[in-house]
Amino acid sequence: ESVGPDGNTIHSKNIDPKGKYSWIKSPRYDGKPMEVGPLACLLVSYARGNKIVQNAVNGFLKETGLVDVKEPFTQLLTQGMVLKKWIKIEKLLDILGVDENISVEELKEKIINLKR
Repeated sequence: ESVGPDGNTIHSKNIDPKGKYSWIKSPRYDGKPMEVGPLACLLVSYARGNKIVQNAVNGFLKETGLVDVKEPFTQLLTQGMVLKKWIKIEKLLDILGVDENISVEELKEKIINLKR
């Protein structure tokens, strides 16, 4: 048995193992089907520092005008970390019942009142 993309249980024994490739036979991570095709391999190679892959990808991104920096990966990593922090902050602000326009002093007051 496995879990389908809609979250329902799929009885694998009902599927012909000689049939065409499908998500049910795809590699899994944490119980979910994962992409392990060419793009995933390219991204992993890039992240691991494969210079041939990095030069090819960076050249393509620069030529097409998609990215105008020498090393886009570090910038994307930083942007991802900033986005993750912002999402946490946004959740906290939502819990406090305020938005991002609140002043630091108002935010301090709100947090102090929560402790009381």
